[in-house]
Amino acid sequence: MQYKNKGSISGFLPVLALLTLSVANPGYAAVTPGEYSAQALGLESMVGVKVTIDKDGVIKNIVVDASEETPELGGVGGPEVGKAIVEQQSLSVDAYTGATMTSNAVLEAVEDALKQSGADVNAYKK
Repeated sequence: MQYKNKGSISGFLPVLALLTLSVANPGYAAVTPGEYSAQALGLESMVGVKVTIDKDGVIKNIVVDASEETPELGGVGGPEVGKAIVEQQSLSVDAYTGATMTSNAVLEAVEDALKQSGADVNAYKK
């Protein structure tokens, strides 16, 4: 049996590369880079976040405003949770001891900001 070459592999390679990229970063394909703001209810107040995300879906920075929470607990813990999210590139971080509600508010607000960017938040929950 003989086979005929009906085309070159070079036409297939760009398609393969595109498929590989979209499989490698499934949550980041539709991300619009920028800074996104969101809020969620903490223990005593609304906790605000500003999330900076790049075109590859990398969370570059999170600024947390938990200034109306208990200063020594949520006021400290909120920013620490934001820092952990950036370091781990994940929403699956531990709550700050003694500031569970503030920690959960930060996680909820960051998730909202990621949704605003077009990211698949499930990709950050691993």
